[in-house]
Amino acid sequence: MVVMAPSNEAELCHMVATSIAIDDRPSAFRFPRGNGIGVDMQALGVASNYKGQPVEVGKGVVRREGTDVALVGYGQSVNACLAAAEMLSEHAISVTVVDARFCKPLDTQLIRRLAKSHGALITVEE
Repeated sequence: MVVMAPSNEAELCHMVATSIAIDDRPSAFRFPRGNGIGVDMQALGVASNYKGQPVEVGKGVVRREGTDVALVGYGQSVNACLAAAEMLSEHAISVTVVDARFCKPLDTQLIRRLAKSHGALITVEE
């Protein structure tokens, strides 16, 4: 089973494509109700017909690099993590923000790397 959650509307398009490409096990994605956050879809790799590209299953993405604290968000909470990182930077705290993308399978290699290289690792979800 693959379980994923997009952080924005472009990620949703990519996850729909990913779900379609998975042919060896069940897959599911969850997303919040309401409007997207207004990202530039084409800049994020979504075609004008809203077709996304499959992403690598089980791999998170670093959205912001830092050195002190790592915030690992899942789904829409990634956007709150990015906002928190911006606020913390005003207090000289360097924050890495990761979009986990998947809770199953979880990117344990990335999580381990973050835990070893940061003073604190915090997970954030809805």
